[in-house]
Amino acid sequence: MAEARGLARRAVASRPCGVVQLGHVARAVVRSSVVPAPLDAVWAHASTMEGVKHELGPWVRMTVPRRACGGRLEDVPLGEVAFRSVLLAGSALPFDVHSLRLVARDVPHRFLERSTSLLQRRWEHERTSVAEGPDATRVTDRLTVEPRVPGAGWLVERIAGALFSHRHRRLGATPQPSSPTSDDPGRGGACTSA
Repeated sequence: MAEARGLARRAVASRPCGVVQLGHVARAVVRSSVVPAPLDAVWAHASTMEGVKHELGPWVRMTVPRRACGGRLEDVPLGEVAFRSVLLAGSALPFDVHSLRLVARDVPHRFLERSTSLLQRRWEHERTSVAEGPDATRVTDRLTVEPRVPGAGWLVERIAGALFSHRHRRLGATPQPSSPTSDDPGRGGACTSA
């Protein structure tokens, strides 16, 4: 017993002064569905901010700086923050600021995003797309999120799970045409300055 207390004291003594482990826990969400479209068409849609806007709408909108309007995942530099985006609930209420950082891509099969935000210490989103015939594509999203607020993991997991289920429903729907460079939310454009 005295030996166990001694080990515990040494373990506590080895921590840097003033640092408290808060127990931040990463949560994982996986969603997979078959989209009735060829692989290249799915990638062409989903790899643009217009495609992201379509998948998230109407619940969430991401602002995009003008310099990134009309851009594609192929244009995003790897390993550095491409831009910061204000996330808006219902296209009106700001709730987070997301620093988008892409770390890997294999066009048209995969991308890996490792971003941070005001609310999330880690937001890791991997999307894979695999052809399942000439007119069908399996899209799988794997999300690992680590909230900054201790104890919020269960809530973030549920919200992110619901959002990605919604994204997959929208991904399977035919996207509505709109201008990818439009700044007017009323016309449906993806580019809204932060």
